[in-house]
Amino acid sequence: MVEQFTERARRVMALATEEAQNRRHEEVRPEHLLLAILRDGGGLGVKVLERLRVSPETLRANIERILDERPGLATSGEPAFSPGLKVVLEATLEEQRRHRHNYIGTEHLLLRGVSQGPSRL
Repeated sequence: MVEQFTERARRVMALATEEAQNRRHEEVRPEHLLLAILRDGGGLGVKVLERLRVSPETLRANIERILDERPGLATSGEPAFSPGLKVVLEATLEEQRRHRHNYIGTEHLLLRGVSQGPSRL
């Protein structure tokens, strides 16, 4: 699946994993992914948020608050993808197949995550 990701989408996935590791979380969750999209600061994902008149700064602050409430654990190694993030990624891949897009960008990750419901993000 990763081979279908744009370079920016791959970087965002790496940033999401880094966010989880830095917080000592055992799983990479959709919240980490959204924070990584914001942290990257470019791409269509951020442009979609801006067009929806969602303040990236306010959203970032809210996600930070949510993630800060999750306890960090003494883990070693790379965190696994959470079931919620797997649902987002699977839905993104399915949408890509259905519309016959030849790539997956940050906008796809963002929109599929949001469409999975507020509990996913």
